[in-house]
Amino acid sequence: MAMAALANNLWLGVSLGLCLCETSIMTAVIQWLWFALFLAYIRPNNKVKVVLLQLFWLTVALGLPLVGPSMKATMLQWLWFFLGFALSPPSEKAAMEARLGQMLEYTAARLGQMLEYTAARLGQMLEYTAARLSQMLEYTPPRKASPWPDLPPELLGLVLLRMTSRADRVRICAVCCSWRSGTRLQMLPPLLPWVAQRDGTFLSLPDGAIHRTPVPDYDRVLYRVSTGSMLFLVDRQGGCVLMNPSSGKATPLQINLDYLELRYEWDIRKVVVSDSLHLVAVLTIGKTNGKNVTIYVCGPQGTTAMEWGPPVNSRTFDIAIFHGKLYILTRENYGTPEVCNAYGLPELHVLEVRNMSIKSVQCIRSTHRDYDATHFVFYLVPSRDQLLMVGRIVDPNPMNTPMPSRCFKVFQAAGLSSGHGWWSKVHTLMGHALFLSRGCSRSLAVGGQSVTGGAQEDCMYFMSELGGVTFVDVDLLNSCVYNMSNQTVAYLPLETQALSHQTGGWFPTWLFPAEV
Repeated sequence: MAMAALANNLWLGVSLGLCLCETSIMTAVIQWLWFALFLAYIRPNNKVKVVLLQLFWLTVALGLPLVGPSMKATMLQWLWFFLGFALSPPSEKAAMEARLGQMLEYTAARLGQMLEYTAARLGQMLEYTAARLSQMLEYTPPRKASPWPDLPPELLGLVLLRMTSRADRVRICAVCCSWRSGTRLQMLPPLLPWVAQRDGTFLSLPDGAIHRTPVPDYDRVLYRVSTGSMLFLVDRQGGCVLMNPSSGKATPLQINLDYLELRYEWDIRKVVVSDSLHLVAVLTIGKTNGKNVTIYVCGPQGTTAMEWGPPVNSRTFDIAIFHGKLYILTRENYGTPEVCNAYGLPELHVLEVRNMSIKSVQCIRSTHRDYDATHFVFYLVPSRDQLLMVGRIVDPNPMNTPMPSRCFKVFQAAGLSSGHGWWSKVHTLMGHALFLSRGCSRSLAVGGQSVTGGAQEDCMYFMSELGGVTFVDVDLLNSCVYNMSNQTVAYLPLETQALSHQTGGWFPTWLFPAEV
């Protein structure tokens, strides 16, 4: 009775448990029941065998509908074996044990095949996973596009208008291709040029940044003259080059410097170069033969040097290339070498090089007497379609006392095509700004695009012309800006007050780096 009650309770518990439990738990219960059934046949107690046999049939009946196909096949194989083993007579036990051995061998072989297949499949999965992981590591997701490259050209133009430093404009162009192309489309006002200082450095206006050009063996340079956007350099061995200060590219010039009779650092006053580098004209001071304009003409057969001197009792004052021709400003030989006298305005000559010879034509004679021109320094500067002559009184302290308008004069060379020209006084620069120095003078078109800190129209920027000065800060303090519109004088626009006290032997002048 006790065994029957135990069987009924086990039957009820297993039936309820198998219905409620998960498949994995049910599979584990069936496996343990198989193991218990196998032990029952080993134990001699027949009542236990009956109970376990009933419990086994119950688990099989409830478990087969719930497990997967592979589990069903395995359960049926072992069920068939246990039924045969349980119902077979003792004489067939040995055969059943042999059959059990065969099944175990088959199971072991099948298990080995499954393990090999699993290992191969696992290897493929690992290779695929490694390859996929490598692709994921190499793949860089696209960065979210920044809205800055899509800045409208109108806003970019407003930003550039407020940048008066050449270095800042270069940095703007370096941000992205969109900004670089947008900058080239803008009609920007010209920037202020650099000041080529005595110590070999370059001062940017108005920010006051100091720049140094990439000149190799700069200590070997004896002469440095600005031709506008290029530097004319002469080294100690007599080599001569034209260098672009923005890129550092140097173009050798095959010229003979013996014609210049150079002895001191200030012997070269001015150098002008044609756009094609076909003609190089050098104005010097102190030549023994008085021919202080040396012209080098570069041709297929080499370079030819020619000299030109002013008329008797006159000196060459300034030179400039205008419409492809070389114009020379001369004056009567009275007073100091650098200052015009009271006997009249300078003369103007034009030189034409033909068949390796020089033809000189006097365009404007010194017939106009202007006694207010005493102690004036004159500059020759092309401006648009005009050739201008600008006069300025050299005052050692121009800012200590107000300078009247009579201290500045501007004339236009009129009637040049007729061969009998004259100096015509002008009162406006027609939307241009003039930058004047003994070594380099140039006109910039400003128009109505003047901005704070940039070049201003109808203004003349004068570099210091004081003699006997060797310090950079003194040069800047004696340089000025004259506004023709309101007839006022001011210092050069410079945001910083920290002026250099360095010294040097070169004259200060203007340098116009290439536009961005």
